[in-house]
Amino acid sequence: MACNCKKASRKNQKHRKQRQKLRKVAEGTSGLIRSAFPSRVSREEINRRKEICEGCDKKKIVAGCLKCGECGCLIMAKSRLTKEKGGTCPLNKWEV
Repeated sequence: MACNCKKASRKNQKHRKQRQKLRKVAEGTSGLIRSAFPSRVSREEINRRKEICEGCDKKKIVAGCLKCGECGCLIMAKSRLTKEKGGTCPLNKWEV
């Protein structure tokens, strides 16, 4: 029986590189989001919303980014939006 150590190591390296690429795309996307949607929401409110989402059982983490499992939005972007621009939680967890 042949050893598959080298094959597994190459596969892990490939996955690591893919994750790094996805993380870079996510970071670039977050920069675009910040510039496209200047926030009128306070930093405190943004952090409050992110904390709520981090504790939610519906959350998903995709390429190192927090994503809403209910509506599919990136939390980094949605938490910055005012209610008029769509900055609401589909589960009404952001309501004060």
